Amino acid sequence: MKIKFLILVFALNCWQFCFGQQGMWTWVNGTSVGNQNGVYGTQGVADPNNTPPGTYEATEWTDHDGNFWMFGGSLNSSTIYADLWKYNPNNNMWTWVKGNGLANDAGDYGIMGVASPSNRPPAMSYGSASWVDSKGDLWMYGGLVVGCVRNHLWKYNIATNMWTWINGSSGCNNVAVYGILGVPSSLNTPGARSEFSASWIDEDDNLWLFGGNNLNDLWRYNTATNEWTWMKGGNLPGQVNMHGIKGVPNSSNTPGSRFAFATWKDLNKKFWLFGGHNYVPGHSYNDMWQYDPLTNIWTWMSGTNIPNDAGNYGPLCSPSINNIPAAGYENRARWTDECGNFWMYSGAGAYLNDLWQFNPTTLEWAFINGQSITWLQPPVYGIRNTPAISNTPGTRTGVIGWRSTTGELFLFGGIVNVTDRNNDMWRFVPDTACMGCKSNFYPEVYFASSDTVLCEKSCIDFTDLSLNNPIQWQWHFNGGNPNSSTIQNPTNICFNAYGDFAITLVATNAIGTDSAVYNSFIHVVQSPPQPTISINKDTLFSSPAVTYQWYFNNVLIPGATLPYYVVQAPGNYYVIATDTNGCGNNSIQVIINSVNISEEQNSGIHIYPNPANDEIEILFDSKINTSSILIIYDPIGKKVFEKTITNTNRLNIDVAKFENGLYILELNDKSNFIHTSFLVQH
Repeated sequence: MKIKFLILVFALNCWQFCFGQQGMWTWVNGTSVGNQNGVYGTQGVADPNNTPPGTYEATEWTDHDGNFWMFGGSLNSSTIYADLWKYNPNNNMWTWVKGNGLANDAGDYGIMGVASPSNRPPAMSYGSASWVDSKGDLWMYGGLVVGCVRNHLWKYNIATNMWTWINGSSGCNNVAVYGILGVPSSLNTPGARSEFSASWIDEDDNLWLFGGNNLNDLWRYNTATNEWTWMKGGNLPGQVNMHGIKGVPNSSNTPGSRFAFATWKDLNKKFWLFGGHNYVPGHSYNDMWQYDPLTNIWTWMSGTNIPNDAGNYGPLCSPSINNIPAAGYENRARWTDECGNFWMYSGAGAYLNDLWQFNPTTLEWAFINGQSITWLQPPVYGIRNTPAISNTPGTRTGVIGWRSTTGELFLFGGIVNVTDRNNDMWRFVPDTACMGCKSNFYPEVYFASSDTVLCEKSCIDFTDLSLNNPIQWQWHFNGGNPNSSTIQNPTNICFNAYGDFAITLVATNAIGTDSAVYNSFIHVVQSPPQPTISINKDTLFSSPAVTYQWYFNNVLIPGATLPYYVVQAPGNYYVIATDTNGCGNNSIQVIINSVNISEEQNSGIHIYPNPANDEIEILFDSKINTSSILIIYDPIGKKVFEKTITNTNRLNIDVAKFENGLYILELNDKSNFIHTSFLVQH
């Protein structure tokens, strides 16, 4: 849980503007022609030539490093994608990260709850919900592809580049299971839905979603318990608006059924919702709602309760409580600046190209940019990467947006000119002379580590990713050595015991303090047992492991990566053996005084003939009474024979098909490993 400690410092002389460039649009990437196929390049490799295809209603996220992510989207009603893309606003390059580049891909769900490199969601568009949790994982729910509406919940881990199917069905058009209002259950599900576009995440990493499919139900998903809870609203389509009194919370208040609206979260962690469309009566809205997750109450805060209202624009850059955008929907391109103001680009309904800012404290709207009168404005691209007053993305629907760490607003794709799906990327830098904001708010704490899964006695580095310019840091490393630090980016933090460990960062700036606790953030894997070395004649044998590396006089022996090593010179030898987790351990050193190791180290196993041609007979000095495993390795360490034996003192094995060379024989009775060798010469 993140815990906020806010010290509000208001001073009339501390006004600072958030942005320092003119308020102009710039076309920065993609084409100016609609319905284009993508340029995928090499998967995992950024390239200035890469670009996604033209898309409508894709799903978007912004990670903790400020990179933009996008999944799916449709080129037309029968061409929908299942690719994951990443855009770096610092170098203006796209990377095709995941997916096979094929339209209408059925995906691969794998096993529910189990991450796998082969997992991938099916092609998806039409307003899936998306969230980014405190660990930086990307979440996605619902959506639609060619008549199939989904209720699946997916999580993508950026570090491992793997998807996990978390919850819901792999089928189509599943109905909701509401259960009891306010009671979580593993059986509950919001059901298949689309066109609910936007969503919220609270401080406990609970995922919240509202409406879509002409519903007005509010749901909460607990990422820790994997349970949905129906929190508010009706369980049938066609619910009417219950506005109540503007600005007055009331438990009976509720937005009516609607889809394709805009949402934000304010600095006080309350949820906001604007507009949307109810397709049964054909109504679009311009009402602004606030939801308090602590009280479970909606409040109508701004706008009208009149369907299809034309809005009131007022002069540019003039905030007023009387201003209000026209009723509309598919306005998913929305942003929150560092001052907590909400920004929104117009969608369908109004069919304009207007950009708005809303102050949730003063409840004032300000018309920032665009056209308030003429519908269906075409894009004006100008020169790529060159801002101009005349540039505009034009009227578009199903568009998505991101905000960079430096405060720039980005907008991508959507339907332009009613029919064209575009793949153009736009950037807008608000004008400080138009709208500014105070810098009087606390840090927002995020952090990352160089690794999160490591072996015992391994060391890693930590990086502070906190926003809003912290000047002091206090780290707490549960299980780490050292267990705390006060520098911004601590290095060489070692974990000497295995287990799952929480990491805490407290960051402070001139305004206040914020803390973040990532529970079970570091997973330390137990080291394997110390390997043992046995000796037979001139060969050293390691106890079983997954990989091996032999050392001579504390120097790595190049190419010595087999389970055994033939001694070349007197000296000190040891082996590092690793297990399936990639964790290793060192054996004790073995001192070899002569390369001609004495026969007195006889293994108790005799092989005749040696060298062999077509068959060998193995004789044991004593009868094998307990169940033992006999394994033969070829000259490159590959297992070529394995047999469980018991109650015998001899064994015959056909080696006629063995290649010429030295073979290692191992007998494992679960308490001892006995090794010897023989030659095959045809």
